[in-house]
Amino acid sequence: MKKTTSNYIINHEDKTITITKDYAKRSSVPGSKEFRELAKLHNTFADYDIQRRTAVIKADKNTHNGLTLAFMEKYISTLSNSEEALKEFEAVKAYYKDSNAYYGKVKAWFLANHNDYENVDLAA
Repeated sequence: MKKTTSNYIINHEDKTITITKDYAKRSSVPGSKEFRELAKLHNTFADYDIQRRTAVIKADKNTHNGLTLAFMEKYISTLSNSEEALKEFEAVKAYYKDSNAYYGKVKAWFLANHNDYENVDLAA
């Protein structure tokens, strides 16, 4: 049985408490809410191991090598409705301009709307 929050996961079968990187950083400040919370967890589950969560990297992940913003713009300019599509692309870039993971959000939009880009040769 597991108890999950956004900061930690308690796995009673494996006897582990897995915490996020951010939570680990916040809980390292003595007196903070997270510090007290983690201390309470440690006292309650004294025989459980506390570990940091790590990312799982999938071997079959499609990385979209070479998919730059310039490539996206070049690809969109080849479409039959390129003028309208380029306006939409610029609007998406402007919308996400100040956000974290700007490129990732623009790329996600591009892949959702133009997932056939790999079938086009733009080398010429």
